[in-house]
Amino acid sequence: MFAFPTTNTAKKQNKDSFTLIELIVTIAILAILVALLLPAISTARSAGQRAACTNNLRQLGLAFQMYAQDFDNFLPHEDGKYPAGSDHPSWFEAITSYLDNANRSNVKQCPAYKPARSLPSPTYYTYKFNSRLEDYQGSPPFRRLDSLVSPSRTILLYDGVAYAGNSPLSTIKGIYGTIASRHLGGTNFLLADGHVQWHKEETIPGKDYGWIVPGPFLWNPEGD
Repeated sequence: MFAFPTTNTAKKQNKDSFTLIELIVTIAILAILVALLLPAISTARSAGQRAACTNNLRQLGLAFQMYAQDFDNFLPHEDGKYPAGSDHPSWFEAITSYLDNANRSNVKQCPAYKPARSLPSPTYYTYKFNSRLEDYQGSPPFRRLDSLVSPSRTILLYDGVAYAGNSPLSTIKGIYGTIASRHLGGTNFLLADGHVQWHKEETIPGKDYGWIVPGPFLWNPEGD
């Protein structure tokens, strides 16, 4: 004989159905919250990486200052040994002894950069030396810090492109064409007086790319 559900059974079924609806609503709310929080989390992570990069560049700036004090106010050479076979290493090697032993390799690379594939650290270089700092009138072409027209505006190092397509950029020097916008659409610059400043890329009409004149900064140590 067919038996109608008792009052207690009906209440239990209604309770189970309400619990399922609650679960669905809760999941939907959580999904919305995650969608809202992800951009904020990403921005916070990017801000942290930018701060870590700034700290790296400040340490490198101090290393440059100490190097210059030991070498009659001269900056190290931009890239490789000059002249060939000499004991004048590039800036990347020359300032190593002025950095903390435990963090020498990490401080020379931008923490925001992740190579497309596993590469040993020296294979790619994220910080690049301003090529215009070479003293083309000198022999060998080393630049003195006290020869700069405006040290607080002259670029010393900058956050640069480390990877192009499938090939690592092994150069440790460069100029505007190799600037990377890794930090919230901008990049960090180490100026010759030792301070670090973030600046957002500027696109100049009539040019193929931006960064020709990166805001208030100078590429040319002679000021033009």
